[in-house]
Amino acid sequence: EGKSSLELMANFPGGKWTAAYAEILQELDWTPYKTISVDIYLPKDAPFGLQGRFILTVGEGEDWVWTEMARLVKLVPGEWTTITASIVPGSSDWRRTEVTDKFRADVRKLGIRIESNMRPVYSGPIYIDNIRVE
Repeated sequence: EGKSSLELMANFPGGKWTAAYAEILQELDWTPYKTISVDIYLPKDAPFGLQGRFILTVGEGEDWVWTEMARLVKLVPGEWTTITASIVPGSSDWRRTEVTDKFRADVRKLGIRIESNMRPVYSGPIYIDNIRVE
């Protein structure tokens, strides 16, 4: 929370899958929490078709596991869109990953990926704000 957000400059040229990505590397223990959420804003002149998801890296020592949300969330130009994923044990919100208390206790990287699959074409800012666990 605050007076500003992260501005991520992106370039989606179209014709191929491309992504813009923001990541933080920090050891986090999310065992007390049930969800992770983030608010993403596209300027009103951005095209429809961009989508977002969370990416996590979890694990102990050198045994890190990379996982992404199993679904994409459509971003709406001119509006804040909230992406939320469950982090409770047994959650099906993560691709090919079993969420356990061990998973939640050792989050190493949190990423937010904005994707364009062949289209739309867009070059400009994307705003990321209010990352939270609840």
